Amino acid sequence: MYNSFFDEFAKALNEMTRETKEAMKNVKNYILVNAIENDDAYLVEAAIPGVKKEDIDMNYHEGVLTIDVKKSTNEKSDDKYLVRERTNNFYKREIELQGVEIDGIKAKYENGILSVVLPKIKKQNKSISIE
Repeated sequence: MYNSFFDEFAKALNEMTRETKEAMKNVKNYILVNAIENDDAYLVEAAIPGVKKEDIDMNYHEGVLTIDVKKSTNEKSDDKYLVRERTNNFYKREIELQGVEIDGIKAKYENGILSVVLPKIKKQNKSISIE
């Protein structure tokens, strides 16, 4: 019984370690963002260090801002790695932001931070006279 407990504990620990490693693989391909809302606009700041502006593709369609990044490194296929944590990667992030004035969207990429301003559609009130 004593050995059985430790065998089961070791199995559970190994399974948690495997699941943690799998989760960390997914985190590497995830763009970290801050999204701020004020009365007039949304501001999205995405951390995309080490990427050229030309490697970033962004669009807004049906209420969703999509940021796609194709990051390539100068690796050769015949290289033999001791440790390989940097690879050719594709990153994608989608953020739902409703009520955006599409023609007013502006973006800037500087020092590894993509800043996107998405102005909100102005709501107009109209006074209606009663005859």
